[in-house]
Amino acid sequence: MNTIKFKYVLFFLLTSALFFGSCSKDYSFEGNPNNIGTANGTLRNELGNCKEIETFGTYAMDTILTTNNYLLVKANFSSIGKWLIYSDTVNGIWFRDSGYTILPGNQTLKIRGFGSPILPSVSSFQLFYTSSVCSFEVDCRGIGSPGINGDYFPTTTNSSWTYYNTALSDTIVIKVDRFDIDKAGNDYRQFVLNLPLGQKDTLYYRKDGVGNYYRYYTIANGPNRDHIFLKDNVPENTSWFSPTVTVNVTGFNRQARLQFTVLQKNITGIIGGNVVDSIIRVREDIQYIVAGNFSTVSSNEHYFAKKIGQVDFKQINVIAPVSITARRWTIF
Repeated sequence: MNTIKFKYVLFFLLTSALFFGSCSKDYSFEGNPNNIGTANGTLRNELGNCKEIETFGTYAMDTILTTNNYLLVKANFSSIGKWLIYSDTVNGIWFRDSGYTILPGNQTLKIRGFGSPILPSVSSFQLFYTSSVCSFEVDCRGIGSPGINGDYFPTTTNSSWTYYNTALSDTIVIKVDRFDIDKAGNDYRQFVLNLPLGQKDTLYYRKDGVGNYYRYYTIANGPNRDHIFLKDNVPENTSWFSPTVTVNVTGFNRQARLQFTVLQKNITGIIGGNVVDSIIRVREDIQYIVAGNFSTVSSNEHYFAKKIGQVDFKQINVIAPVSITARRWTIF
């Protein structure tokens, strides 16, 4: 297997929970906040895109929110002082919290939820901090928001997965690093891929808290792009595409893209000797333009398990198929 293809295959090892960095200590706004000063900052990154907002807890009709109902919000402070972040009120609930930052820069903040949902529906909110406004959704149907260890691709610091790679006849280990990295104007979590003989590589993932999971990686051995590789919020047979890029194939430039399709949801399998349920099976088709139309040249299948992450990967239409299967995992 050549180096490019080898690296491309190794990528598909990753899996899932949430960056749970240290949250600012809460302070009330008793008295005059101007006595301490107000922190300036934004909910957006340098390119003006909203940073990730994730919901935690279960939201059910006529059920009062508790301390288990909150948001994790990333803010970038340009000065120290007191901050106040709040949402509008929708469907009987709202989010609001305050605190004090002694250091400028990026921080992850915990924003408390209040009220009780009136209707069992998915509600859209706006979150406000200084002049920045960002949107997010809360599922109030009582089925629980992803939260810690609840989604299909944990990104909690020090979470790790050990896989057996049939192409190497050996195991590889992936671990979540503690750094947040800006890629294409978005905040990504950095994963470290530990290969045999001490080799290492880095991979980058993010998610939006409403069921979409992104990676910053090569498309069909072409340039890196930000694109969705998993949707846990759509029914079976739903498809979507990556951006189209130009790649060089045997000396010729061609247009290429990836097509993703949810084949199955809520399936059960034996992974690492464990019975694992709530698995989503996703096919990834690598497509080039041939004779004026996109045509699939190879395909992979990914298996993502709730609270665990990616548990299996298979090449399905190549001469020498490769599978990469989880043996064990530790999720924080």
